[in-house]
Amino acid sequence: MVKTLYDCCLQCIAINLRTLNRPGVYLTRSQKEVLLERMCWHEQFTKENLPAISYYLLSDNLNRIHLSYSDKVTDDVIKLLCTCKCSPKWLTVHSCKTITSKGLLFFTELVSRVETLQLRKLPGLNDSVMCSLAVGEPLTHLDLRDSEGVTNTGLIAVLKRCPNISYLNIAFLSQLTDRSLIEAAVQLKGNLVELDAAKVYNITSLSVQKLAEKCCNLAIVNFDGCLKLDGSGILMMAQRCKLTVLKLSFCYGIRSEAIGRILQCDVVKENLEELEVFGATFDCNTALHLDRFNCLSRLSLCGVVHLTNEMITKVFVAIGNQLIKLDLSNCSQLTNDVCDPLVKYCTSLEGLCMKAIPDLSCAKLAGLFTDKRRASAFKCIVFSACKNLPIKVIEAVVANCKNLETLMLAACREVDDTVVLSIAKNCPKLKRLSLRGCRATDPSICEIAIHCHELLLLALAGLHKLTDKSVIALVGNCPYLEELYISGCSLISPAATRYLKVCKLYANHNIASND
Repeated sequence: MVKTLYDCCLQCIAINLRTLNRPGVYLTRSQKEVLLERMCWHEQFTKENLPAISYYLLSDNLNRIHLSYSDKVTDDVIKLLCTCKCSPKWLTVHSCKTITSKGLLFFTELVSRVETLQLRKLPGLNDSVMCSLAVGEPLTHLDLRDSEGVTNTGLIAVLKRCPNISYLNIAFLSQLTDRSLIEAAVQLKGNLVELDAAKVYNITSLSVQKLAEKCCNLAIVNFDGCLKLDGSGILMMAQRCKLTVLKLSFCYGIRSEAIGRILQCDVVKENLEELEVFGATFDCNTALHLDRFNCLSRLSLCGVVHLTNEMITKVFVAIGNQLIKLDLSNCSQLTNDVCDPLVKYCTSLEGLCMKAIPDLSCAKLAGLFTDKRRASAFKCIVFSACKNLPIKVIEAVVANCKNLETLMLAACREVDDTVVLSIAKNCPKLKRLSLRGCRATDPSICEIAIHCHELLLLALAGLHKLTDKSVIALVGNCPYLEELYISGCSLISPAATRYLKVCKLYANHNIASND
């Protein structure tokens, strides 16, 4: 891959920062911000580099500081940001596990001007740190996802000082209870527009009802995995708020009748654009409500085991032409009979997920992808674990869907080197590709590396003929690659796996015992 001159220059500056003559004088603010992010990512926040980073890159006029996935970002780095009087409007610290609560206390004054604060997956983030943060009215976006040390006390302390928060992400904060959401409703009122409370297991309909009462402008809500919800609070929210996105996956306490009542609300029918109900309990009457939505364009029914061909066909007839994303994965009752109405009525699709539908073997599905206008619109296609998917369908996908960003073909028996070479030739925009358990070898994977430079994730587990040659090609040509799954690739050496770790790339490489 040929890097741009801009990227080469920034890389050169990062490597030689200590020896260059006053580089900070010639760098713009945005260039300093990019350098900080890239040096962090490449573990260049070493003790030797910190003085130069402090002198040339850190200043009080930086608007954006993004530090993520680095073991070199320690308490000393956070202290240095404060010493240099950095006061960004956007601050992200994500998965920097060596920062302790003592280091995070240096944030006290660092966040006084911040508008977007992302403190994600930080073991050291606790209530003491949260209570000390000097955040205030400028803060509009707060993201604490996966920082499990935060409890009601710490979150409420911030909410009381920041009434203008419009985006609140508290996903996976398992210690939170209704108390936090009730306080969010009282403090944020109509300012709150988007709430992500996925896997906050202890919240109940009591706090959701308070949100519905106080936060009239809520539009996007995610309650995935909130097992104690019974649907009454969601129903009240559906009646009072103009919801555009509703995610209720794995909310097993919400029964089919409750989902039906929520979907019957006139406000929901008029405004809802995206619905996710993975694993929900559906009956025929519930599904029929979906055919009356004016704006619904993204529909995810993954794992709805009672969904039948007849039920989903009625939905396709009514609103198929407005759907741009459809997920029917693991809907085990669907058969080949669903293909005809899918091709006929769903004419605007950009994303289609039909993972693990055991009886899917209809060649008519190729009709979605043979029309070049329709095919060029697709950005995401998932057929993983559809073992009997015809080669005609696969060939139509890889030949005509030239704007694909996600393609998952794991365990599809017909995928071989010929198919993978076609992917490399026709799908240069791919960011996520799964070929697990397929019949690809080094030559085709090397072509993927040469042509698909934007890859972020590549799953090659179970490709027994792959060698170190593929690994070297991928590392050398795919600069954005973050995840590589090569379990079961027995010909890939431990040395190649170590090389991946040196390149700071997550590699899953487990070899079955020969015993």
